[in-house]
Amino acid sequence: MIFEKDGKQSKSSLRKGVPQAAQEHVLLKSGEKILEDFFPGLREEMIEGGSVPADFANDIAWNHHGRWKIRYNSGCSIIQQSRPFLEYQLRKRIDQIKNIHTLYNTKAKGFVLNSSRITGIKRKMQKVMPYILQI
Repeated sequence: MIFEKDGKQSKSSLRKGVPQAAQEHVLLKSGEKILEDFFPGLREEMIEGGSVPADFANDIAWNHHGRWKIRYNSGCSIIQQSRPFLEYQLRKRIDQIKNIHTLYNTKAKGFVLNSSRITGIKRKMQKVMPYILQI
């Protein structure tokens, strides 16, 4: 069960709960590899859908601690895209997994405990009555 405090978004709409949503996003290689392990073919699908491949050290200008980093061909290809596009691509894949469900406009508020064991999650749906989800 995934609790998402914002509503379901399209591939281009910004989410109120993500302050950096309007900035371009890149996947670092380790994150890209992890996502590709979970969702084979994701990188290629994202490039076909509009992500832009780039050399990590040559095609991106890096200013770090007030200095521009020297550009060079690293041979390390990353992909760039908007945050809404990245989330949309991941949500499409997650939505295909039958035992994962997303509750939009919902916040986790706490746990339901039975002795020292968690037996449920308290949630608050936006503009709706509180509800307890039993696990």
